[in-house]
Amino acid sequence: MNTITFIKSRTNRAGQESSVVFNQYRGIDNVYTNYNLLKQEKLIGGAGRSFYLINYPDVKFSQKELKKKYATDKDFRIAFKKEVGNVLRQYIDIDNNEDDMDNNLEESNVSSKEEVIERKTSRSKSSK
Repeated sequence: MNTITFIKSRTNRAGQESSVVFNQYRGIDNVYTNYNLLKQEKLIGGAGRSFYLINYPDVKFSQKELKKKYATDKDFRIAFKKEVGNVLRQYIDIDNNEDDMDNNLEESNVSSKEEVIERKTSRSKSSK
């Protein structure tokens, strides 16, 4: 895991930091990066072989089988993405249009910080 710092940004405050998990073969591992984000925000409960999403406690998983659970359990994947999206909202500079941005994010099933940044950037370019 590494921490990256955004030195300069058009879409948010400079100096923001983010932890990312790298896979030596594929680069940034989106699922484990988002899992780490949820752990930092205390939205993952349990320990050892019995972790769970705080707001979806019926489904248990181990860290080792997280990606398999994410890939095969649609309800878990939707709940996981929803929790990540809720956390990522706090990182977005909403430019005094808070209600509109919240509505767009709820409908978008955002799954990563990179996706939030990409969508915000493309929205800014299209409005010019």
